[in-house]
Amino acid sequence: MKLPLGTRVVNAKVLAATEAVALCYQKGFLYTLDYENWELKTLCKLPMSCKTKLFTNFRLIERLLRLEPRTACVLNNGQFLISFQGRVYRVDLQKRTIEKEIDFRDGMNNPLSLVTIKGLEGFDDCVLFGEYFSNNSFEEVHVWRRINGKWNTVLTLPAGSLYHIHGIVPDYKNSCLYILTGDSDKESAMIKVTDNFKTVEPILCGSQQYRSCVAFPYKDGLLYATDTPREVNHIYYARPVDGKWTAEPVVEIPGPCIYGREQGKAYYFATSVEADDTLPAFRYRFSYKLGAGVKNRNSHIIKVSQILNVELLYSFKKDIWPMLLFQFGNCIFPANECKDMLIVCPVSVKRFDGKTLIFKL
Repeated sequence: MKLPLGTRVVNAKVLAATEAVALCYQKGFLYTLDYENWELKTLCKLPMSCKTKLFTNFRLIERLLRLEPRTACVLNNGQFLISFQGRVYRVDLQKRTIEKEIDFRDGMNNPLSLVTIKGLEGFDDCVLFGEYFSNNSFEEVHVWRRINGKWNTVLTLPAGSLYHIHGIVPDYKNSCLYILTGDSDKESAMIKVTDNFKTVEPILCGSQQYRSCVAFPYKDGLLYATDTPREVNHIYYARPVDGKWTAEPVVEIPGPCIYGREQGKAYYFATSVEADDTLPAFRYRFSYKLGAGVKNRNSHIIKVSQILNVELLYSFKKDIWPMLLFQFGNCIFPANECKDMLIVCPVSVKRFDGKTLIFKL
């Protein structure tokens, strides 16, 4: 794939970006990156043992053991939150420090995202995450909220109702949140939350058609992509019609979508390259067989305009390593306050695994 002129390739993973600086990760260390000279400056070492730090020097082992931070968000005053190895840490750029804030529940390594809420009518300003873990016994699942540095559960979804939470989407126009859940038909749902979590209402549920990790408020509803390796995936437009929510397909996409980003005046979706999860557990770990909903071995970035024009922007070829053990072929969009840049972190693909691509919009 030929990159557009002006594309920056950063030899580190951008975790989150403000308009002045980006927080990056590489081989067990955090770095800052400014946009004037594009120089990585060492900030601090992540909390880890010497043995774990040694493993981070070998990219395949790092991928196998999930040793890099998955998600981060921007706080005020040069501070960030990052999720790493079963905990949330607060990073302070001025003090050059990293401090633990909360441990996740047993068996949980990272949420898919940390979500910042600011100025959403009917809700406190906060940071949220939904529990994302292998919930094979179908225990209750929580939404956690951070206010003034303190974490507490703000919502509990009952045992047996879902496997885990994929995402939380604030809708500033309609003064609500949407919680996205999965994974089976029964557990796949979109839940509308209003009045500071006092009112919780499922709006779409019961099908892989509603299994989603990525959604954006769009007009009077949601623009979302499905995340199933088992069926053909689509980008949908969901909205209430005569008091009942319906979802209409916008376009078929060549694979499941775990990550996306609204940036500038467009919506970006990345498809993942996944194995067939209907295989027995041992075979699934080592299999090269694609899921029925995965059309090829490329992670694609798809752009959707505000009038729903669809464009395939870039494709990244999955590398040779097994998809579950060494991570799906994918592209992550970090939290990004820069309106004129699209930041993409390819994972488990040829040429760009572990790096960051920064595109001018």
